[in-house]
Amino acid sequence: MRRVLSPRPARAVPSPAAAKRGAAGTGAATSVLLAASPLLDGVTGRYCEGNQEARIVRGDEEGRVGGVAAHALDPETADRLWE
Repeated sequence: MRRVLSPRPARAVPSPAAAKRGAAGTGAATSVLLAASPLLDGVTGRYCEGNQEARIVRGDEEGRVGGVAAHALDPETADRLWE
């Protein structure tokens, strides 16, 4: 028995879901923008993706990718969470 190694360096194979989201640098771009931009000083309580505010989606949308559920923005739900 012998071990066979490829002469090419190993690389990670992204999952189909990761490929839809983009590379790690692209994924980090929104977080970096939100943390560093002076245009967003004092802006809180927002959900963002793709360098912009996420769209609000209903729970019954089939095949939805991205967005923020309306119930996640409900202040009464947030209050109950922190009780």
